[in-house]
Amino acid sequence: MSEGERVLPVVLALLHGDREPSIELRETGEAGNKRRYFALRDAPGNEEIGIWLDALPLPDKVIARTLINTTSQNYIVQLSDQLPSPAVGRVLAYEVSELLTARQRAAEGLAPVHENLLRLGAELPQTPDLSGEDRGRIGELNWLAAEMGGSSLDAQSREQSRVEFSALLERLGMRPTLPSESEAFADEADAAGIRRHVAGLHLTAEANRAVYELAFPIEDLSPDDAAALLAHRQAAALTTTHIPAHIGHHTDLPMPGYDADGVPLLREDLDRAATAAAERRTQLSAATVRELAAEQQWQPGRPPRRKVIIGGGASLSGRDPDALLIDARGRWHVDPGMGIVQSADQVRDLYGTGVGDAHQFAGPTDRVPAKAVQLWEDELAVRGRVVDGHAQLVVGRNGKLLARVQPSAGEDPFSVEVIGTPTIATGLTPEMVPGAARGAENSLRAAVRKLETHVAGLEGDGSMDAAAGQSVRTGLTEAVRGGAGAREILRLLDEAGIKDTLGAEKENKPVFQTLEATRLWEEAREQAPGRALMGDEVADGRFDPTAAQHWMIAGAGGTGVANAEIILQSNPDAQVTIVGREPPPALRHQVQFDAMRQRHETAFGGDGRLSFVRAELEAVQTVVGPDGRTRFQVQGADGEIESDGYVANLGRTSPLPQVTEQLDSWTRGKAGEVSGDLLFDESDQFLGYGLTFEAEGRDHRVEVTGAASWQLPTDAFDPATTRALLAMGGRQIPAESGNAAPGFEPTARQSAALARAREEGPVHRLNSVPERWQRPGTGLGTATGMDEPKSAEAAAAPAVATPGAVPTGTVPTGAAPAGTVPTEVATPKATLPEAAAAPAPANAPAPTAIPAPPPRVPKPPTPRRGPGSAAESVAAPPPAPPQPPGPGPGFGV
Repeated sequence: MSEGERVLPVVLALLHGDREPSIELRETGEAGNKRRYFALRDAPGNEEIGIWLDALPLPDKVIARTLINTTSQNYIVQLSDQLPSPAVGRVLAYEVSELLTARQRAAEGLAPVHENLLRLGAELPQTPDLSGEDRGRIGELNWLAAEMGGSSLDAQSREQSRVEFSALLERLGMRPTLPSESEAFADEADAAGIRRHVAGLHLTAEANRAVYELAFPIEDLSPDDAAALLAHRQAAALTTTHIPAHIGHHTDLPMPGYDADGVPLLREDLDRAATAAAERRTQLSAATVRELAAEQQWQPGRPPRRKVIIGGGASLSGRDPDALLIDARGRWHVDPGMGIVQSADQVRDLYGTGVGDAHQFAGPTDRVPAKAVQLWEDELAVRGRVVDGHAQLVVGRNGKLLARVQPSAGEDPFSVEVIGTPTIATGLTPEMVPGAARGAENSLRAAVRKLETHVAGLEGDGSMDAAAGQSVRTGLTEAVRGGAGAREILRLLDEAGIKDTLGAEKENKPVFQTLEATRLWEEAREQAPGRALMGDEVADGRFDPTAAQHWMIAGAGGTGVANAEIILQSNPDAQVTIVGREPPPALRHQVQFDAMRQRHETAFGGDGRLSFVRAELEAVQTVVGPDGRTRFQVQGADGEIESDGYVANLGRTSPLPQVTEQLDSWTRGKAGEVSGDLLFDESDQFLGYGLTFEAEGRDHRVEVTGAASWQLPTDAFDPATTRALLAMGGRQIPAESGNAAPGFEPTARQSAALARAREEGPVHRLNSVPERWQRPGTGLGTATGMDEPKSAEAAAAPAVATPGAVPTGTVPTGAAPAGTVPTEVATPKATLPEAAAAPAPANAPAPTAIPAPPPRVPKPPTPRRGPGSAAESVAAPPPAPPQPPGPGPGFGV
């Protein structure tokens, strides 16, 4: 991190050529959780952008990646925590070149270029456009050329940079590699010439000079250059690793949204294609049900045996084609909104997972339409047998694990015996009712589970007859299983004479808070049918938007804002008031929030149908209006607010997955136990969590991935593990990216990684978040309970250093998904070019042997949209001490 903060200004200055960008290192956040980022303005009148750095565990064969947010102009460069510090400069040259390209193309309304121009061979793309990866490689060439011309470097270091520059020219197809006497030489030489011409428009003068010296066939190079290149070829041949284009199961199939020949659909064909894909899925579901029914008839008394996946969505990126998929086609198939809340640029890495190309159906800064998501999910679903419907996991008479399936089309329910470990990807957990306790007792089921424990305690200390206690516990269990509400639970406790006894205990306060809040919510729904709603009812389209004309949205987070938009869109006459605390800053980084305010909030020039009210929300309160109709009331900061509709969006509960309810009941009925573990791959990427249900010597296991995996069930995980996981998710997918860990694109990446880990192994089952994730994140704050990051001054020890020199190293080769750099990193050298080789930014270190505090650069005006307005300027870190010379060409990471 220290090295990245030191080198990034030099990289930015190098890549901007003769232009002198304004670069400022800022600090933002509260005391104890400060975060640093670079504010860049590279031309007068240009919008300021924020570049955030972090070093953290990245997937295997990825040494760096950049999260692109061209909506709020924030770019998060994540370096592998395994990356040698001297390699940081070259890696940043790649990543920054790529992000600046994404920014430029978004400003011009252009989608990313996926096909590389700079590659080996005579074949060229149809148009000579540079991809983001191409521009990253050009950034590397510029960096290496600056090293070659650095007068402060020793001769050996300059020569090593020349070797790496020459080798990179070859990998990029800018030098013919065939023998000059071969028939194909002329075609390859012509292609190399075209690549040199196109790339040369973006190379520095030093890099272009180096190209003209080195872009010859090996037999035409000087003896020294030829020998060095040959040695590099031989070393690379021993270490090159194949990196698949997609990281899920389906690398040999066309990506959703493309035809069998790999031709992408046109935007105007999206509705037709989505309808056709939905129909194919419906037909396959019906055929699968018939197939399973026939198999049941052939083998009476024995259900069909299948691997099972329950749930779909973005988790279909890891869909096993040999497994039976059981999915109700929820979320984006039923959401009445405009689409996901991210732009095409913000979910650009979907392309690398094989889910789809977001830019195919949306502009770089436009929201991805729901129809596109439906198309992707339906095309992925039919890559194996699928049943549209719901499932419940149960234990059969023989102790085997079964999935009881209820098809959505009305066919008879049936069972399949589960082979292996079923995968659950059923999406977000249920929401909390207004006023429920925060913590383990945040749902009715969790509160009742706690009550059962306390009733058993009364039996144990003799306060209650054992038979009576057993009767109460059985009654509580059966009541919840049968769908009874809080009133019934309270009645059972009252009739047993233990309501007041339990309620008087301090530790039961959260339990009774949730029970009372749930009772009030149930009564409100009875008094105002169709007007007291949970947020998921709105998101799933299970409501009448005209049932009320003034809707109160309880909760100002992302779900509340999304539901406000749905109501405003669905009912042109509706007024919507969002009540709660200040909207989280993360919303400013998404496409949806600002656009909605501009359409509907008076202060932003809208039609006045949307307003925000600050309030501390408690249990729902109802009053009777003058017309005798139930209304909802909240005490706002400036007075009471009333509405005739209420939507609760106050956070998620933490239960076991709903599909395991009967499996859990079997376990507890047998006096067994449920345990949980976290799933990580070899590179410490979070894949989900596992649950083991053990009783009477038998155990059954399930694995949960996707959005649900970030909400650990309190029955199986302690609060400290939950906090550590959420902190890890915040570093992995920072708010400035416009995404969140349970979001659509991160879920697609997670599930594809799970599929790959299962194929290649191993999947690690851990009790806690790996230590690598618990290291302090200097650039992105720290997680709860972690050490505070050192200051930049403390992180870089003062020592004699070459003024302006920056370390180097090589970056990887090979094809990789957009936004990533594959491995194959050469052992880096000690020092780099002096500032004369690359224009030094305003906050570069002063030319003195012992580093002095660098000058502060002037703080530019706060932009209308940018990384943050409450940030303060901080001094750039001093240069790091020089490294001892490396051993020369070598490979590692």
